[in-house]
Amino acid sequence: MPELKYFVEDRHATWLELFFDLVFVASISVITHHLTHVHGGHLAGQQVMLFISEFIPVWWIWATHTLYANRFDTDSKTHRVTSLVIMFLMTTLSAFLGAGLFDGSTRFISFYIAIRLVQAGMYFSTSYRLPESQPYAKWMGMTVLGGMAISLLALFFSSPLRQLIFLGSIGLEMIAIAQISTQRTVMPVHCSHLVERIGLLSIILLGESVISLVSGLSGLEWNQYDLFAAVTGFLMIGAIWWIYFDSFNIPERAKRIQ
Repeated sequence: MPELKYFVEDRHATWLELFFDLVFVASISVITHHLTHVHGGHLAGQQVMLFISEFIPVWWIWATHTLYANRFDTDSKTHRVTSLVIMFLMTTLSAFLGAGLFDGSTRFISFYIAIRLVQAGMYFSTSYRLPESQPYAKWMGMTVLGGMAISLLALFFSSPLRQLIFLGSIGLEMIAIAQISTQRTVMPVHCSHLVERIGLLSIILLGESVISLVSGLSGLEWNQYDLFAAVTGFLMIGAIWWIYFDSFNIPERAKRIQ
């Protein structure tokens, strides 16, 4: 049986994990794109709600896979294939982003359910392969299936109840997984690997932010307002980088204190 990456000395994110993050950054870029279409210099409330309602499911898919890989990644052919299947489904789901939960909710939720089914299968497979992790992996698989079932139920209702049930299923899943993760039998997260995974996603998103900033500034007349926007925009991007990456050692210090 392939060795768990969890026990590899000086563990780092794999090339597949980096590829996985790139797919999700592309999806998040699509979600954030509609925020650039302002009317009279102001964002409409529906635009903000659309961003939140699409970002949460996309982020939850990424978080679920990341937490699974953090504990149970073997970099085996099976793990690679299932991860690539999720990436393909996520790429297809991205075609419905930007209108997502309001206009294309049936297709959006259907692809979300398909991804969650794959992720539940990964946990059930792990409970079979690793008897010592069976209680946790089995409960995680059942929780993901339960959330998926509620998401499926949402398809039988019309808007806006459909969207409320769908987002509610994710909220219930989060609460259940947080409860499962407090059990003493749970394998603790690999702290340095998790920090690195979040860091990889963050640095790619920051790169996308720089591209968006450059794109937004091109073709301007460059008056004092344009200059102010350029300076403040880059300062915000730089501040996000500084705050996160200057705090890389905090989780490790907390781990040593425990």
